[in-house]
Parts: sequence; C-alpha cells; structure tokens
Amino acid sequence: MPRATPPPTPNTLSEHDLAGNLPDDVSQIMQKAVHLDDAIQQLAEKGRHLERREGREKGWSPTFDLYRLGRYLYIDLEVPGVPASSIQVTSPGGRMVSVEGHKPVPIQIQNPEGKERNRAFGPFASQFTLPEGTLLRGMEQRLEHGVLHLKIKLGRATPGKTPTTGS
Repeated sequence: MPRATPPPTPNTLSEHDLAGNLPDDVSQIMQKAVHLDDAIQQLAEKGRHLERREGREKGWSPTFDLYRLGRYLYIDLEVPGVPASSIQVTSPGGRMVSVEGHKPVPIQIQNPEGKERNRAFGPFASQFTLPEGTLLRGMEQRLEHGVLHLKIKLGRATPGKTPTTGS
C-alpha cells in the first residue's frame, strides 16, 4: 500500500516549493535576504578598503605567558605565521616592553569564495609594564616554532633618576 504524504503545514515547504515554485511572498522575502546579504558584504569590503587606504587595519593580540624567575622576566607570545623580519620589540621609557608585528594573509585566502575566516591576520601590538621599582637592563629575544621568547633582565630603579631606554 503506498504511503500517504502528509499535507504541508504553514511552516514547512513542500518538494514542489523547493523546486523553485515558492509562493510569491516567500520568494520576495528570499530575494530581499539575498540582496541584503550582498549589501552587507559590499559594506564590509568598503570598510576594509577604507581601513587599508587610511593605513589602519583591524589588529589582533597574541596570547602570551608572562613569568618572573629571579632577576629575569620572561614573556612568551604566540605569533605563528609572523615573519621574524616584521617583529619589532622596543622598550619606551625603560619600564615598558612593546611588541609589534604583522601576520600576512596567505595568498590562497586573500580573495576567498567563502565568507568565514576565524584566524587572525594583519598587525598586532602588545605592551607589558615592568614591575614597580624595576627597569629593563637588557633583553634577549628569539622566535622559535611560532613563539616569540623574550628574556628581560631587570634592574632596580634608582629614585630621582630618569629611566633609560633599553633595546
């Protein structure tokens, strides 16, 4: 005995509807949704274009571990895919360490057909303030397996003296 198909309820679409024969009101709503999605994508692209033209890009912040052992402060930042040549580590004022760099977008995903991208690309910047009463007296850095390792030698700040800038 053939199986009877239940009649479609108002909240479901039949196979006939899915074959391109949607009621006019549903078809119009779907067309408006497609146009709205296109408009959103165009606005997003215009915003990205303006940011690039004005020299601004949305930044990201690398995850990090920060710990102190004796006279050394260690900072390990996760920066996979960031070329060593784009990383700049500075210490403005001797009490702060600033790390900046840029992670390039791989060529194969610069103009993707898909719309979802979850990894961070572009510029990044992180700043770390040294503990009260200390100054940067020296710093070593190395990039290994996508992790930037900073080893910072700390010294005591002398009251009344102007902090020196480390490099």
